[in-house]
Amino acid sequence: MVNIVIVEDEIIARKALIKMLKRNPEIEFNIVADVGTGAQAIPYLAENKIDIVIADIKMPDMDGLELAKYIQDNHPGTDTIILTAYTNFDYAKCALQYGVKDYLVKPINEDELYSSLKKLISSKAN
Repeated sequence: MVNIVIVEDEIIARKALIKMLKRNPEIEFNIVADVGTGAQAIPYLAENKIDIVIADIKMPDMDGLELAKYIQDNHPGTDTIILTAYTNFDYAKCALQYGVKDYLVKPINEDELYSSLKKLISSKAN
């Protein structure tokens, strides 16, 4: 079972992402938390074994890139997927420096999301 934390400041987008994940019967996962900022995700990372964090890039308090850096420095076994409405290459370059495993542009394509998750899950199984 894969433990996931979803970090998205827009509640409608967060709930839509959860529904999207639940529509795929191939992926067995547990959503440990869905929160609105990177700072809110930190306690869940500290208290649970989180396999994957799916985070929006732009959020108040602590954005997705700051969270990715925190994860890289403090929870190197946790993979990060960044979601963004921005196609700016500088964001993608920064995300790569922080160990982000995938960078998906909104609106999220379900097939791309599932493909990304399957790839990360299979890499953890090996």
